[in-house]
Amino acid sequence: MLKQTKDYINSNKLIEKYEKIIDENIPHKQANNIYINYFITNIINNIKCIYSYPKEIFKIKSHINKYKNLKKESYYKKKCLILGNGPSQGYISKKSLIKFKNNGNKIFVINYFLNNEIFKEVIPDFFIFSDPYTLNKNTYQLKSLSKKYRLKLIKQNKEIFQYLKENTSIKIMCPIDNYNNSDLSKLKNSYIPTINSYFNFIKFDNPLLPRSYPSLTIFHAIRIALYMNFNKNYLLGMDNNHFKNIFNDKNNKVWTLESHTTSSSYWFSKSIGNYSVSKTLFHISTILNSASKCFKKKNIINLDIFSLTDAFKKINLPPNKIDKIIER
Repeated sequence: MLKQTKDYINSNKLIEKYEKIIDENIPHKQANNIYINYFITNIINNIKCIYSYPKEIFKIKSHINKYKNLKKESYYKKKCLILGNGPSQGYISKKSLIKFKNNGNKIFVINYFLNNEIFKEVIPDFFIFSDPYTLNKNTYQLKSLSKKYRLKLIKQNKEIFQYLKENTSIKIMCPIDNYNNSDLSKLKNSYIPTINSYFNFIKFDNPLLPRSYPSLTIFHAIRIALYMNFNKNYLLGMDNNHFKNIFNDKNNKVWTLESHTTSSSYWFSKSIGNYSVSKTLFHISTILNSASKCFKKKNIINLDIFSLTDAFKKINLPPNKIDKIIER
């Protein structure tokens, strides 16, 4: 057998080495024409926004004035660090983050940020989430996950809730429905709603207007940071490298290897959304394209030179030199 053939076989056995967190009994359906489906779905979602957005604004009307306090003149001379949960988040040391904060700069974290134990000593300023699993008190929505992973998420949600309870200076930002589906109202932390209504025929920079990007939490964080007019917006942990590991099993179910900061990698089945290989790649391309189209590039600096997110300027420094940028 050719060496290349052996290598090919061994690489495809990778799918056996990690935990699968989605119930494998979910039936697989081959997706229809992805371009037509995307086009039709996009139009429908834009039409839905016509009635969903006024409802959403009505729900958050008592919180709208909080956005005025986000635009402070002091931010113009400061920097922010937006941390996604990709593995590159681990490039930064605790010492550098502490120095970054002590200089009056702000740190944004998202979803399951507590997987990185560095935050037990470095308190972020803003916690943003839009993931339906995060802090959701309705465990019914977790039913499609494997029992082991479901219990893990429930445990993580309890840890995040307790962390926020102990650190009331952290501002919480999420869509109002996520907030209402959680117990966050019991906390003393300041809550600022994000808009989840989607309308991409027009791009809005104001976070009180509909979003024009896919519902990714990191995009919510970027839009908020740009609205706050920081001098520089550093970005780390938005790797978008997971499609380097896409596998198709014997039943034509599509699995992607998901890797996040300090947590074990796991297989996530795209078949739960009837994703074929082509639909999976197309979905990833829409995310990368949205990053390019929806955000101003001049003040966003991607600190991960290996990231496949190519929408933002990068600093040509290896990972072990990133601390120097943060500490300036």
